[in-house]
Amino acid sequence: MPLPLLSNAILSRRNIVVLGGCIGALLIFAGVALLPNIHKYRQQTKAIRHLQEQLNEQNDMNALYRKLEEKLASLAELDTAAPVKPEPLPAGEIGQIGLTLQELAHRKGVVLDEVRPAIESGSLPSHQVRIQAVLLGTLEQHRALLLDLLREPYVDEIERLAFEANGKDITLRIILAINIV
Repeated sequence: MPLPLLSNAILSRRNIVVLGGCIGALLIFAGVALLPNIHKYRQQTKAIRHLQEQLNEQNDMNALYRKLEEKLASLAELDTAAPVKPEPLPAGEIGQIGLTLQELAHRKGVVLDEVRPAIESGSLPSHQVRIQAVLLGTLEQHRALLLDLLREPYVDEIERLAFEANGKDITLRIILAINIV
């Protein structure tokens, strides 16, 4: 009778081998069937993440674009007429420059603190005089004043320009090159 026990043991081993083979085949089939889908899922996830990043960047750029449009709209309201062609100031009217600066500053709401000739080393053409001025006001007021100064026919150029913050007001120090005859 030892033979039936031996045949049962072999049969159960065969069952285990067959069962193991079936499980292995099932795992291989599942792997072959699922791996392409897993790869496709990962690729789609990367693509979605990339598109989401692009969308976020686009939203940020749209916000910046709106701010830029608002800024440009506010700048369009500013007076930016072109400067006139330079004409020299008669030498006898040099004393009037301080009054002209005072008037321009008053119109723009800027306080004229000081006006004096700028005495500096360096060569200066015989047809020019340098004037130094110190003004107090806001940045927009200074901008408007500088545009008006550049429209004066005898102002050749603004040689130096320096801003200094003093609390609420800003101090502007300028040196103007004035053409004279």
